[in-house]
Amino acid sequence: MTHALDLETSSISGDLSDGYALEPWRARQGKGFISSIHVYGDKYTINAKRPSREQLIDILEQLKGEEVYAHYALFDVAWLIASIEPNKLARLHAAITGIRWRDTALLAKWCTNGRKADDIRLSYSLLNLINIFKDKMGFPGADEFIRMKQQEVSSANDPYWEARGQQDVLWTYRLAKYLEAQLPAQCKRGFLIEARCTAQIANSWLVGMYVNDDAFKKAEAQIEADIRSGCESLGLPESVISSPAQLGSVVFGSWGFQPLERTPTGKPKADADTWILLAHSSGDPRLKQLLKCRQALTLRSKYIRTVYDALARTGDGYLYGKPSFFGTTSGRLSYSSSTLDFKVSIAQHQIPRKDKLIRDYLAPPPFTKLYETDAMAQESRIMGIWSGDSEIIRIFNEGINFHSHMACKIYGVSYEEFQAQYKAEVQQFIEWRQMGKLTNLSCNFRIGGKSLSKKALTEYDTYMTEIEGRKLVQTFKRAYPKVEDYWKSIIAFAKENGYSYTLAQRRWKVPIEMLNSSDAWKVEGTVISHPIQGTGGEMFLAALSSVPDARIQTNMHDGIFWIVDDGPEGKEESEYILEQMNKTNYQALWDLPDPLSIPLLYEGSRLGRSYADVK
Repeated sequence: MTHALDLETSSISGDLSDGYALEPWRARQGKGFISSIHVYGDKYTINAKRPSREQLIDILEQLKGEEVYAHYALFDVAWLIASIEPNKLARLHAAITGIRWRDTALLAKWCTNGRKADDIRLSYSLLNLINIFKDKMGFPGADEFIRMKQQEVSSANDPYWEARGQQDVLWTYRLAKYLEAQLPAQCKRGFLIEARCTAQIANSWLVGMYVNDDAFKKAEAQIEADIRSGCESLGLPESVISSPAQLGSVVFGSWGFQPLERTPTGKPKADADTWILLAHSSGDPRLKQLLKCRQALTLRSKYIRTVYDALARTGDGYLYGKPSFFGTTSGRLSYSSSTLDFKVSIAQHQIPRKDKLIRDYLAPPPFTKLYETDAMAQESRIMGIWSGDSEIIRIFNEGINFHSHMACKIYGVSYEEFQAQYKAEVQQFIEWRQMGKLTNLSCNFRIGGKSLSKKALTEYDTYMTEIEGRKLVQTFKRAYPKVEDYWKSIIAFAKENGYSYTLAQRRWKVPIEMLNSSDAWKVEGTVISHPIQGTGGEMFLAALSSVPDARIQTNMHDGIFWIVDDGPEGKEESEYILEQMNKTNYQALWDLPDPLSIPLLYEGSRLGRSYADVK
């Protein structure tokens, strides 16, 4: 049986402009509460005003085993978790885990390929979806519901909210029934796998990210020192260094450098990549100092000042990034850093991989430890599966180091000799392996020599000429010839069917007319990358569902960060998490005709008290 659930939430102030009603973690602070709960469906119709904890549990237990839709379910489920369980470290209550949660906003994204339509501005709000589909749904009263949703009511105590909750749940139920019939049968498994992660990911919102104050102050002091030192040595104020236009006037004026490129208006191009390229091509120490100073200014803005703003808002030493299903076209999880105009977190999914200063102050809750499971060579393994390239398949199934293997191809060294030197930490071989990694990861998605040379410099701090970049591209193509065949075949499929897709059938819609035009290159890159990167997102969701009782703090890059208890129990749980994730049966979950040709695996980190510890 199918039901829909909707919550109306409020701030204790009664003033909705403070945004507390949008922050489920406020329930544990005593600053927000569930003002009403509404259920409508095949068996039950329930409306309860200002429900107690016991009432919430009773209502959810009535729905045990049922499919229950909510619109943006992460929000409703997070409020329910926080209202039932005051301890953020507690495991999920059985009343929460006993329900098969579904999400109509997520279902709409799966039905529309997760992409904004070309002829309308597609928002996934309930109001907008009902407005779009009302004629096809065929129920009376849709226009009245839309007008009701468009009313602006600032007082949480207005009876409007209870009436709206009853209408929201009714139309959520109707929308769910309609969209279920629209979802292609092949896509249903992928949608259900993602929906199955609802409670875990909602709980990650409530866990938050703890900020270690001592480490934070240390990071701030170092970053401020780097900024002062840079400004003094360059003889320039912060305002000039942080302004592309003013900095361009200095570099291409009094410093006498020639522009590398010009904007359409004829002015020297002065973006971030320009300074990187110019610094390495010229070797001028001023430009290298400039890069360091600009990086420090960026870190201060994103990871110091934003944290101060967020901590002032949250009030308990935690950052609370709001998770979003299907946050990108590839389906990967993303996190929002704001409530209304209030900062509540940093961009959690964009935390720098290598900046130890920042990662050192980000921590699990006190008295717990952090554990990371990182997908092993994820994109290269998935490319091997999609392309069927026999050499990639052999490399991973024989346990050969993929990036070392490519380095051997580039530099003409035997694999045995290379690995011996690399494991002995000989610097040249460490740098050569980095070049192998650059080549493998960049060339997966069709790249030219010029773009590769630029990427090497801006992302890997490695200078190469365009000719050297071309040589690396050709080395990759010779080593793995079926990859190029994959590019052609997936583009041909998209031209015929109008979409690209993942192994779990998450589709990315693309206009066929564009693929057949002179502008095809603008979308071909995403057509090629979506099956690889999107399947990586599916891998995360499938593996997450293999450990439903484990507590996730966040998902970042290819890693999942877990909260485990301190002491022997935490060590035991971390081992269990990794073991279960690597037992995930992707063939069965994704309904594939054959076993995967390459295993999709995670590797585990040591336990740590910060994000720097586990990297």
